[in-house]
Amino acid sequence: MTRITALFEANQGQFGSPRITLLLREEGYIISERTIGKFMKELGLRSSYSPLANRPAED
Repeated sequence: MTRITALFEANQGQFGSPRITLLLREEGYIISERTIGKFMKELGLRSSYSPLANRPAED
């Protein structure tokens, strides 16, 4: 759980459970995305979302 918190804070709170799962797997941890999500919820971590990030580009 400390590693999840460290990765979350290192990325300015922008990474959710899918991305944190990938980072942990790269470090050699064997853990599911669902478990990461449960731990994040228990820790009160929620990724930030910007509605501007998903807007289509204007011509």
